[in-house]
Formats: sequence, structure tokens, C-alpha cells
Amino acid sequence: MTHHLSDRPRRTRHLRSPRVAARPRRRIVLLATLVVAALLAASCSDAHTLEEKERAEGATDPRVVTVFQPPELIPALKALAEAFSNDHPGVSFAFDDQPSKAQLTRIQQGATPALWIDQANIIDPYDEDPRAQAPLFDLGADVLQFVVQTGNPKHIDTLQVFGPNGGPYPTAHTGLCKNGTRCANASAKLLVANKVDATPTQRLDTLALAPAVADGTLDAALVYRTSAAPLGPKLTLVPLDPPTIGQVEFHMLRFTYSTSAAQFEAFLSTDAAQAIMLAQGLLPRVEEP
Repeated sequence: MTHHLSDRPRRTRHLRSPRVAARPRRRIVLLATLVVAALLAASCSDAHTLEEKERAEGATDPRVVTVFQPPELIPALKALAEAFSNDHPGVSFAFDDQPSKAQLTRIQQGATPALWIDQANIIDPYDEDPRAQAPLFDLGADVLQFVVQTGNPKHIDTLQVFGPNGGPYPTAHTGLCKNGTRCANASAKLLVANKVDATPTQRLDTLALAPAVADGTLDAALVYRTSAAPLGPKLTLVPLDPPTIGQVEFHMLRFTYSTSAAQFEAFLSTDAAQAIMLAQGLLPRVEEP
């Protein structure tokens, strides 16, 4: 029986969003001058003079939105940025490709990207940071998924396939995320809980695993939904119990006084943006009754 990738929203705690009245925030004037060329390179700390803040308020800012985010969210954010840019010509986005730990270190050292996205437990302590320009925004959640080739031609139905020699599937080729990544850590916890001695055929980058299953290079893999969902019918989902294994919440903070970033954040609450996020694998938050 074929199981398609679940679109079920997850339930989580209440969180302030742009649709909820925000508490007043103290605007600060940073001392360094913004270097637009460095913004385009997406790799330096952004700082604004009073003149630049006034330009931003008047919607005459450079319109380059710098983003710090986990690498696995780049495809989803690029899809959102493309849709946003259709109605906001001239706005461009620069995505930093460093690991989350490196980005956090830069934040701690004073970096101020226009938008900073990461796990809730990393972002939330910065809600009261004087650099923050708005309340925390709940971007969405990701969950671990067990994917096989479309139609599941080898009838794989157990995590034991990731064991020595494919377990009960001796010809199976399996894949797990590279060690040290969020995906690898979640997969390890799942496999240990199921008493599987993980010996995958390959360990690949997070974004490379799902395509490897889709093109037949691998027969099965454990990946995050943000990697699997965009491939749609090219993959089949083997259900996990519970389905929220490895769930991670992603929150966002605006760290610069940017009209374009504020408009993009507002766009993320629209039905059009929510549909894109769901298609890209991010599960939206729903209010508890």
C-alpha cells in the first residue's frame, strides 16, 4: 500500500506572530555603516546609520534581505522569496550557507542579518535582544520521514533495512544524513530506540538523500520532510510511529530595520506563502482550541 507524504499540520504552543499585537520595542541606532556590497555577498554583519534607518522607513532601503538559516531550509526560503519578489520587484535575497552553529556564533559576536531563522530553542532566548525588530515569528515545523522509491518496489516496511547488510533486505541500498547534522542526530535516536545497528550504504548531505532515493541510487533513507516533500510522487512514505519523530520547530527574528524584511515577514502569514511552505515540507502551526 502506497502512503503519500503527510500534510497534517502539527499542534504546538501559542506563540506571538505578526497578527498578534506586538509589545513596543526600543529602536536602536547601530554605529557601523552598512556596506551594500557585503550584503550582496551575504556574509557580513549588517549595521545601520540613522540616515539608513530613515531610508528604510521610507521604503528606499537597498532592498537586499540577508538571511541566516539552516541549510535544509534554503530551498523552501528560495521558493518563498521568488513568490514574494513577483509582487516586490527589485527586492533580492542573500542566503548564508554556513552551518547553524557558525551563524549562531556570528550572532553572538554582533551580526545582524535582516532575518535569522533556526530552531526555536536557539532563537527564543534572543526575543528580548535589543537588536530584535519584531516579536518571534513561528515559521513552521519539520519532522523526520522514512522514504523509499515510489511504489516501494522492494516492499520495505521496517527500519531494520538500515541494519547490517540491509537487514531483511540484503540487496537494499540505504542512506542516512552525514554525522553531526540535525538529521543524523534525529535518525540515530530513532534507530537506537528501535534497536537497529545503523550501517547505511551511504551517508550524504541532508539535501542529497531524498533525490538519491527518487532517482533509484538508494532504496531507502531517513530524511527531514523539507527534503522529501518537494519531490512529491517521486517518493513513497513508510509510516513512522509516532509520525512526529524528530520534530523541530523553526522560529524567526528580524534583526535589522528593513522595510523589505518586514514586508516579507508579513507575506509569510498569507495563504499563498503557507501553501508554498507546506509544499516545501514545513508544517504550519495551528491554534489549539
